Amino acid sequence: PIAGAEAVVGNDQKIHFPCPQCGARYRVSVDSAGKTARCKRCQALMPIPGGPPQR
Repeated sequence: PIAGAEAVVGNDQKIHFPCPQCGARYRVSVDSAGKTARCKRCQALMPIPGGPPQR
């Protein structure tokens, strides 16, 4: 996993975050927060940050 990887919401109202496995950078709509995506580089499943807290 990539240490120090954080998500931020940019001025474009998109979530900017890295893949936790390989560090590939992604930018997605805030509407995608809390969903899961597959990294195009390493194929890892990654949660899109910013969703409701998980229990």
